[in-house]
Amino acid sequence: MLYDVVLLQVVSNPYSSTGGEMRQYHHVNCMFDTFVRARATTKIITEPDDIRGFDDLEESDQQSISESIDGWFTVT
Repeated sequence: MLYDVVLLQVVSNPYSSTGGEMRQYHHVNCMFDTFVRARATTKIITEPDDIRGFDDLEESDQQSISESIDGWFTVT
């Protein structure tokens, strides 16, 4: 089966006058791209434990995400 890992990011809903949350789905690389534009106060992924369900992913997907995390901190 061919698939891409998609991460869910829950953010404040800017389109609601009452607040609330909005869900945004990102491919792994796209998620890390959002951190470039993020506010300084935005929580970013700094370790695999920041991702709920990380241990449920296939080992190859875990490795890919871990490499993305390591790469992000090497670049920034």
